[in-house]
Amino acid sequence: MSIGTILLHMAPDEERGKRLDAALALVERFGAHLHVIYMTSPAAMPTAVTGRGASAAFIAESTAIAHEKAAHVKLEVESRCHGAVPSWEWEILEGDHNKLLAQRSHYADMAIVSENHGVSVEEYIGLHMPDELLLQASCPVLMLPRRTGIDSIGKRVMIAWKNTREAARAVRGSLDILHGADQVTILTLEKPRHRFEQGRTLADFLGRHGIECELVSDVSHGHGVGEVVLTYCEDMTADLLIMGAYGHHRWREIAFSGTTHHVLKNMQLPVLTDH
Repeated sequence: MSIGTILLHMAPDEERGKRLDAALALVERFGAHLHVIYMTSPAAMPTAVTGRGASAAFIAESTAIAHEKAAHVKLEVESRCHGAVPSWEWEILEGDHNKLLAQRSHYADMAIVSENHGVSVEEYIGLHMPDELLLQASCPVLMLPRRTGIDSIGKRVMIAWKNTREAARAVRGSLDILHGADQVTILTLEKPRHRFEQGRTLADFLGRHGIECELVSDVSHGHGVGEVVLTYCEDMTADLLIMGAYGHHRWREIAFSGTTHHVLKNMQLPVLTDH
């Protein structure tokens, strides 16, 4: 699928520069339109937060501060985009972060967010919860790690393949990236007598798109899959992991599979997912 519009979530957090750098690099690579979204209202209140956190005054105060910070962040974005990005827009929204980002994702080919952190009340209110966005967005979501720097995205790609709708959507949404990769590796975890079967089928599909792939297969033991995937990524010095996000959105709780949860919790490279 061609990447024509990239949706970027911006906020006054320490990771915003990394997200902007990644977005600008991808915009330049694909000649895409950049749609920058800034949220000025709380995403939601954690159920454990009471008292100050639950007060309307505190929410109003946090929203007012967000509006003040928005002007500063907008200047940062303008200084980077002016004269460098042919097509971009800045939009400030109020409301549920993930709901609004998901709605805007209907008109985007990729959304860029940072890894979930939600450590404190201030951080929770200042940012959305990207784990939830993975299950609501209608386009692939590129999640950037917080603990490591990013030199490149999509030059050495690992596809964690499983014959599912989620994984297939993630791969189809990444075809533009795969075309420009220097190395694409398909990793499958299968039963001993069926190794490489699913990987070969995907490699044939990608080959018809002009994408050459290397196949890697390991034996599935039914547990520790996320750890195995990240180990292979580290071994090949991958700069992007493509995988399906397996789980379901239940009210405001998130229930991911063990593999997805482990990868999102321990990722040290960008992860592009779809659900």
